[in-house]
Amino acid sequence: MTCCFALIALELAAGLIGIISSAKTDEIVNLNWTLNEYFGNQEVRDAWDSIQSKFECCGINSPNDWLNFNNEEKFPTSCCPREFSCNFENAYQKGCSTDFTNFIKNLCLTFGITGHLLCIFHFLVFCYSIFCFFKLAKKLSVNENFNE
Repeated sequence: MTCCFALIALELAAGLIGIISSAKTDEIVNLNWTLNEYFGNQEVRDAWDSIQSKFECCGINSPNDWLNFNNEEKFPTSCCPREFSCNFENAYQKGCSTDFTNFIKNLCLTFGITGHLLCIFHFLVFCYSIFCFFKLAKKLSVNENFNE
């Protein structure tokens, strides 16, 4: 019985964390520091390339963000629809911040709703099992009294 309550409490907590996180996504997601790291850190490069390719965007707010971090007008190839000679003219013109933040927000909200739905489901199963237990106990006590 304690395990059931612990499971329900954990699902409720996970749901709350997901919903609270989705409300604070704008504060949590900060892409600014990662632009500095793009050309020197492979993990950051892979993450940015994945984001820019998936959302068809470039930089945080626009392609101009890349110009602020390198003076050579070097753009990541993921900033452009084609993988060759990516420059300002053929780069995606929208920034990634809004789409990526909304994506994370939706993930957190989905996580929160799923946690709450699981919590409700397990609570209902728990209540039904208690109902069945008392129903069975009552039936057994009636049968014992009948057999005497």
